[in-house]
Amino acid sequence: LPCPQPGCTQCIDEAEKNCTRCEDSHVLLTGICYNCANLTDKDTDFDFDDLKKLIDADSDSDSDDQDLGCLDQCGDGRNFGRFECDDGNLINGDGCSDKCQVEDGYT
Repeated sequence: LPCPQPGCTQCIDEAEKNCTRCEDSHVLLTGICYNCANLTDKDTDFDFDDLKKLIDADSDSDSDDQDLGCLDQCGDGRNFGRFECDDGNLINGDGCSDKCQVEDGYT
């Protein structure tokens, strides 16, 4: 079926929120394909707290760690559960390492 929403390559029907597969540069959440470039742009108006709730609630989607890679990037200050921590930088010795792991002596 032709999918009406941008980034959607496969859908159940022509309804706007029934996407089941997205293009590589998109992530699928609750039947909608979101462009990764828009989600990772620090100047975006996208509400990342809402996105985290969508990811947590979207247990039936095709999203996996690879899909979430466009959202979870170490050092950007956003953590959707892929890393132990993300303090917004890639500096060691401040509690969260450059690999986004909690360093010894910190909790």
